Amino acid sequence: MKIFLVNLDFMLFKIFFSLVLSSIFRLWSFFSFPIFFINFSRFESRILRLLSVLSISERIVFKRFVIFYLIFMLFLSSLPAQIIYFKFVSKLVKSSPLCGAELGLKPQINWKQALTTRIMTKNVLNELLENSVHFGHRTHKWDPRMKKYLYGEKNGIHIFNLEKTAELLGKALDFAGKLVSEGRSILFVATKPQAIKLIEATAKECGMFYVVSRWIPGFLTNFSTIKARIKYLRDLKDQQESGEFEKYTKKEASKLKKVIDKLELSLGGVEAMTKLPDAVFLVDVVRDKIVAMEAKRLKIPVIAIADSNANPELVNYIIPANDDAVKSITYLVGRFSEVIQRTRKGGK
Repeated sequence: MKIFLVNLDFMLFKIFFSLVLSSIFRLWSFFSFPIFFINFSRFESRILRLLSVLSISERIVFKRFVIFYLIFMLFLSSLPAQIIYFKFVSKLVKSSPLCGAELGLKPQINWKQALTTRIMTKNVLNELLENSVHFGHRTHKWDPRMKKYLYGEKNGIHIFNLEKTAELLGKALDFAGKLVSEGRSILFVATKPQAIKLIEATAKECGMFYVVSRWIPGFLTNFSTIKARIKYLRDLKDQQESGEFEKYTKKEASKLKKVIDKLELSLGGVEAMTKLPDAVFLVDVVRDKIVAMEAKRLKIPVIAIADSNANPELVNYIIPANDDAVKSITYLVGRFSEVIQRTRKGGK
């Protein structure tokens, strides 16, 4: 009889623990973690593996469930109460997606894939933290519309919620990859000094257009005029290469060269652009607010890094992050470069 009670108690422990994990995993989309009626050593190793990828807040919730179980089992110390509890739990377990594989039911998703995704997300969070992506502006400079992307504040500086940043970064990367796979173009814009060289190099590597010196007002909304100036720049370059400048005086040739240098500075990165871009990427949505406004007017999707002082309503694919630190900008722009180049190689 004692052996039966011990076995029953151990079996109830596994059943209840399965339901506890089921309720937790439903929140994280872990829908098929097969831990029902398995070897306890494997069960324990999987629990430890699970705990290694939980955040601090998630571990607190997990511990509360364990304490609740201990109190509940004291209440169910009598055999009749445990039998009633077993019958009740059995009905719930049959419908539990966690135990579906053990009961011969079709699992909803692959638990290994879900756990791998969870680990990958944790790696991304570590990378974001290491690259100072979580730092915002001082609290008195913030835009209240960015509140939902913030975790809190420390020493008078806003701190971003990196879980939301990682999620939104993933969506922005997916969108960029989709555009590239369809053969569409992205215009990279950065007039911030610390991002100019980075954006120029990245755009050239990805084969995209870029503007890094000064944004010409009406570049998008009055593109027909800009297009004419681009054609004028190309014509001047052709004349210079063909030696037609030799027919001018030195003073006239010098003036034309200055015109070429000036146009090259503002239009050199879009010299090959013949139509409006399919999307715009901004490093600083506050500094380049006019770009976002023009794109929004023309319904061109905007991908942008938005600090705590930005207006998120101007951005379609927002990345709440630090847009001042070189380390942060380099990391985020590098992720887009990787996705674009990988998609192009895959397409070829």
